[in-house]
Amino acid sequence: MKIKLLGQSGCLISFNDKRIIIDPYLSNSAMKLINSSLKRLRPTNFNYNQAKKIDWVFITHDHIDHCDPWTLGRFLKVNPNIRYMGPVTVVKILKSIGIKDKYIYLCKEKWFNISKEFKVLSIPACHPKIHRDKNNNLRCVGYLIKNRFNNSIIYHSGDTSVHSDIIKKLKKISNIKVALLPVNEKNFYKDRDNIIGNMSIREAFYLCKELKIPNLIPVHWDMFEQNSVHIEEIKLIYRKLKFRFKLLTSRINEI
Repeated sequence: MKIKLLGQSGCLISFNDKRIIIDPYLSNSAMKLINSSLKRLRPTNFNYNQAKKIDWVFITHDHIDHCDPWTLGRFLKVNPNIRYMGPVTVVKILKSIGIKDKYIYLCKEKWFNISKEFKVLSIPACHPKIHRDKNNNLRCVGYLIKNRFNNSIIYHSGDTSVHSDIIKKLKKISNIKVALLPVNEKNFYKDRDNIIGNMSIREAFYLCKELKIPNLIPVHWDMFEQNSVHIEEIKLIYRKLKFRFKLLTSRINEI
């Protein structure tokens, strides 16, 4: 499987001729619609014509840097038959931009076959807490994507802090080969500015260590100044603490 990073938490997963994209933020909508200070720090490395070959879009939650109407609207113009999966708040956004119901799937906390190559399981994300609606539907999720040929699993946590319930669920899952974890830590100053942080670098590293996941891809560190982390800091902590898992920081990674 190939994982191409798209900035923030976005990634494109491909295997054979199947492609899944997660949390694509490929516009400047946050700056235009939310706050002029939210200018993207890195250019997009995605050609929208590639959307013709995408089978699924997985979205972890409804924040604009993960569920971007401008990006998804352009996808719709290029490929109106892409299928989408997300929590209930995301489903509402997808419908509002004109995506047909038959292409929208509400994520569930059970394995779901999406093709002969892949199946997917949604698990809670803690952002800033684990939130469920009156129907027990999660508001924020992470995804476990299993390759059905070799049973290897990619874990994309979405925006989340470390939480004991998430650890318990993940410990029941075997053969997680790589985790994509946010490293834009929660702290006092972000809280004061109403910025919801996630794991710290160390928390992401120790979670990977506890779960015995052999590969870690840090995400959510390279898009906005308010949430930025220096890649040198990530590499330094990894080197100094001598973790045994592989730290993958390339834009394209083969798993």
